[in-house]
Amino acid sequence: MGASARFTQGCLLMNPEPLTQLSPQKLARFLSSDFPEPWGEADGPAALRHQLEAPIFPDVAVSPDLNRADMEAFMKIYDGPKSFGQQLLAEHPSLRLLEAIKLFAKHSGQEVASPLKGTGATVLYFAAIAAALLRCKQRISQLPDEELRKGFQWSKHQTGGESLIPLFTKALIAM
Repeated sequence: MGASARFTQGCLLMNPEPLTQLSPQKLARFLSSDFPEPWGEADGPAALRHQLEAPIFPDVAVSPDLNRADMEAFMKIYDGPKSFGQQLLAEHPSLRLLEAIKLFAKHSGQEVASPLKGTGATVLYFAAIAAALLRCKQRISQLPDEELRKGFQWSKHQTGGESLIPLFTKALIAM
């Protein structure tokens, strides 16, 4: 198409001039524009709700600690719940997927541009640990029990993760 795009006050405007044909002044003005932050702190609850509804793969593949090819092959044969929320709330979740969700959350919590950075990533992190403890009877964290209790208690009160309250409540009772 050859058109360049620019955000102005949250709107995408089309400029009929290709970037290569812009004058140096216009190009400098375009490149120095202050683009709005794609996600703000207030968007965290919506980002968490969205992530809980999203398919696990390919999202978990962004984690550098995860082998993308192995996870892709596993997901092709896996016949269980495939969204983050479904997996976290399943009666019989896959331990492998819970570990992948935990790694994804850890990575997302460290990424400056991640919409889950902070609260959303932390809630997902503790949800994966809680589901593994409660449903798989496996510990996928080296945090001491007291830290897990604090994390579960805090997580169950975070906006955006309301669907996970039963998971955190049951995990707290089981500890």
